[in-house]
Amino acid sequence: MTVRYSRAPSERFLRVFQEGGLLNSLTHPLSCYVGGEKVWLDLQFRNADQAMLYCGQTRVLVVSLAGESIRVGAHPTYRNQPAGQFALHNWSLTQSGETFKQELSQYLSLIEIGPRWTRSEGRCRLAG
Repeated sequence: MTVRYSRAPSERFLRVFQEGGLLNSLTHPLSCYVGGEKVWLDLQFRNADQAMLYCGQTRVLVVSLAGESIRVGAHPTYRNQPAGQFALHNWSLTQSGETFKQELSQYLSLIEIGPRWTRSEGRCRLAG
């Protein structure tokens, strides 16, 4: 038995990443700090209409299209931190991308990521 799923995002989901779209800030270089070292983040489209932001081997943010909104989530490790309220928020597709960018920036600057998540994959990202 072969299991298949659609990894290609819909045109509607891709539009929110375009200039002026709610999630456009995710397409620009993003970083956070792990053990005092700057680590560049990696945006990956894993499932249809779902994108994930990785820091090394850990997923710090998940965004998915849910009707007329974007659902933002994160692993409980990050969601339960003081800055984690950002990762419990649903955003209307008509909300400001600038507001999303500001809240994302604050979230990324405040979450604490264990160094073990960047020991292998994250190392190549530290060089940038």
